[in-house]
Amino acid sequence: MANFQWTEQSIRDYLANTEMAKYQAVPLPFGIVSEGKDRGTSFAMSMAGLDLEGKTFLDVGSNHGLMCFLAEERGAKDVLGLDRGRYVQVATTFADMRGSAAKFVDWDVDEKPISVLGQFDIVACYNLLHHVLYPFYLLGELAKATAPGGFLVLEYATPTGRYAKHEETIDEPFARQMAARPTIAVGWTDKIDGTYWSQSAVTRFMRLLGFKDENIDRMQSPMADYRKIMICHKE
Repeated sequence: MANFQWTEQSIRDYLANTEMAKYQAVPLPFGIVSEGKDRGTSFAMSMAGLDLEGKTFLDVGSNHGLMCFLAEERGAKDVLGLDRGRYVQVATTFADMRGSAAKFVDWDVDEKPISVLGQFDIVACYNLLHHVLYPFYLLGELAKATAPGGFLVLEYATPTGRYAKHEETIDEPFARQMAARPTIAVGWTDKIDGTYWSQSAVTRFMRLLGFKDENIDRMQSPMADYRKIMICHKE
């Protein structure tokens, strides 16, 4: 239920006067939507087969809180989002506007272990893997934070499309080879930083973390051809 202390004008003023990443289009009261892309399609696709009713939910790299709000609408409880600084401030304000019970915490995943927060029925991490300094560590922590019987949902950037986005050229045969093998590409030009994982590389690492192949679903992200989604069920 929306917080009616926020008027339509006060929400518009906040959006106009607050510096924020124009990354997520977050629905707010009075039919207002924050500037950004409709990333709810990734949530809808990745969560389509999961029952969130009464489940605990953790979003790592929650940005302005969209995935947490969508999980709450699907019946999730004890919804928690982790991000840094200004993202957390904006998400907390959006939660107040929406009358949401979701909580947001300033948390550096390269410095603090996620697993100390306990285990969650659903752990989500959308498009964060290539932004962190220690991606192997992050994946391990995400697995630890997933409760037995729960699900770990990843959206991640693969190598080849990212380079195309930055107008880097890779010859097609080499691109196909990278996609087909367990490849982890480390940014090799000034325009590209972070690590980019082929689908088979993420799959193999999930196996090392104890997820069985028959419990891993893979799909194309609706957001971009270079992004993939993986849903891992923890026995």
